Amino acid sequence: MLATPGGYVSPKWRCSLLIASQFGHREVVEFLVDKAANINASHTDGRTILFIASAHGHLDIVKFLVEKGADIEAENEAGYTSLHVASSHERLDIVKLLVEKGAKVNASTRDRVTSLYIASQMGHVEVAEFLVEKGANIDASDTHGYTSLHCASWCGQLEVVKFLVSKGVDINTRASNGFTSLLIASQEGHREVVEFLADKAGNINASQPSCSLLLQMAILTL
Repeated sequence: MLATPGGYVSPKWRCSLLIASQFGHREVVEFLVDKAANINASHTDGRTILFIASAHGHLDIVKFLVEKGADIEAENEAGYTSLHVASSHERLDIVKLLVEKGAKVNASTRDRVTSLYIASQMGHVEVAEFLVEKGANIDASDTHGYTSLHCASWCGQLEVVKFLVSKGVDINTRASNGFTSLLIASQEGHREVVEFLADKAGNINASQPSCSLLLQMAILTL
């Protein structure tokens, strides 16, 4: 007996579901789901079958689970959804499917991190473009006031920076600590990002709590 009528899945079978979804064994997933009933079975940290299949890029399993009624907005303990993790791993086909099936593009984690924020951090420009096309908020910020542009600048993701700027994001927006994207890119040594932002009228004299000029910021990191 795999499950009770109420849909409870024993730890043994839940583990089998999660492993099968991770390694892309659709037929096994289908069998266990049909027998166990609980389409939203999850790991102890909240990662569901759909979450894991999305992370590992198994589009066929994701399609099956969504068609079976899996909770697209189910969160792990940190508040990440399947869309967050698909965006993180550049699973554009899965991102498109999840959004098509109703996933909220502006859903945020406990730290107010959005899928666009994650895609920007990782440099996944096609994912970022799609999310913005579908209504992602380019100005959304995390609990520290960092936006997608701040994050892309921090990680040196020039193509994402260019894309976000082309969509009208405010280059001079400050995080909670006073840092602009230009200051952040300077601190991290991302010359191409610095050159681009400066050329796009980033405020090169922007101040932040510990220095008054951008040059001073660069000196502090030597």
